[in-house]
Amino acid sequence: RAGDVAQDGFELLADVLVRTERSLGPDNGLTLATTQNYVHCLETTGETWAASTLADGLLERIARVFGPDHPSTLVCCDSLILLHDTREEHDEAVRLARETYERKLRTFGQDHAQSTETLGLLGRALLGNGEYPEAEEILWQAVEKRETTLGRVEEFGLRARQDMAQLYSRTGRNAEALELLDELLAIADEYPSDGIVNLGRCLWLRG
Repeated sequence: RAGDVAQDGFELLADVLVRTERSLGPDNGLTLATTQNYVHCLETTGETWAASTLADGLLERIARVFGPDHPSTLVCCDSLILLHDTREEHDEAVRLARETYERKLRTFGQDHAQSTETLGLLGRALLGNGEYPEAEEILWQAVEKRETTLGRVEEFGLRARQDMAQLYSRTGRNAEALELLDELLAIADEYPSDGIVNLGRCLWLRG
């Protein structure tokens, strides 16, 4: 039943996108925002190739309309980083993450949540690319900056810690990986709304 509702919502959004683009044009702000939402829906339903193709064109359009350092452009860059990482295009994910992080520093500053989120994406991309020493440094920086800024543990911090546990496991530091995963499971109990997304993966990594 929930799947039927999700599919109905997905089809409705696709129809809204077609109508909005036809009425307002492809570069209208509302069209671009609706396209961004549609890309997100494609990501969450596992349609990564379609999402990536659409996001590539969307990024060019948003940058042309709003400029390369506009928040909408930078958020679109984050989506594209994740898609490159999912498709195991790690070199491209690292390149785009570094570029986007520098642009977010100019726009938001180093301690803003938007900047630290992209810093975490850079750490994940470096992990995927096998650049473990820099990935470890970047991931911990991202967690510390994010939680200092927000004053709490949240989903971003949980995901970054999962990436750290994976890094420890890949580099043979199994005791550290298990210790961190146990901490994650405890945090997931304390913060259930954030932990639900991560608990299954933690248990799988914990073995």
